[in-house]
Amino acid sequence: LCPDLVVMSFGMNDGQRAPEDVQANMKSIINATRLKNPACDFIVTSCMVANKDAGFLLRQAEYAKAFSQIPDVAFADVFGMHDEFLKKKDFIAMSGNNVNHPNDWLARVYAMNILACLIK
Repeated sequence: LCPDLVVMSFGMNDGQRAPEDVQANMKSIINATRLKNPACDFIVTSCMVANKDAGFLLRQAEYAKAFSQIPDVAFADVFGMHDEFLKKKDFIAMSGNNVNHPNDWLARVYAMNILACLIK
């Protein structure tokens, strides 16, 4: 069986890889899936901002731009939105582990961005 909709979010643990390499990995998954179901839709999200004080924030900001350039997919810029929130809110208030995982509040931000791709 092949899905009709795939939601993908990569990049947090790939922080040292070149954006074009992470983008190529996503494109490979998209192309392989579309071989089985050409009508499959994709939503690609950027990851949240990692805690720079924990040493996890590397090249993830570059991934958002690379992901937004993948053709024929919807893109949800969670990184950009989370970056804006961090101007007013402490990192720990949005993280489940204070390093690189969202808490329930930031998981809702992911969900809101994904839903925004589905609803006009």
